[in-house]
Amino acid sequence: MRTFPFQKYLATAVLISTSLLADAQISIVGTVDCGSWVSSRKANNQLMQEWLLGFFNGVAFGSSMESWDANGQTITHQQMYLWMDNYCTKNPLNSVVQGSVELMNERTNGRFSKRSLNKQ
Repeated sequence: MRTFPFQKYLATAVLISTSLLADAQISIVGTVDCGSWVSSRKANNQLMQEWLLGFFNGVAFGSSMESWDANGQTITHQQMYLWMDNYCTKNPLNSVVQGSVELMNERTNGRFSKRSLNKQ
């Protein structure tokens, strides 16, 4: 897989913001909304897909929770994109961050949110 410099910066930003999220209530600026996700996917623009992968990896790393092989079930990139397609179609006013948290909770049987709540 080929990486681009902006992906490394994005991953670093996500890791930093994820560690901050554990200790405080903060706003995340510049998130991707579901309308943009759906438009991007229809246009076959892969930038949003790369954003989702970076965010999901950053959240998994920052929370120290397995996400790709959670509960013995591997999720592929294509399955993740389809999951987000369905989420954003059903929740057009939400953000991809909200969808990512829901996917993480689905993958971990709710342990992701429970872990976050226990740290507060």
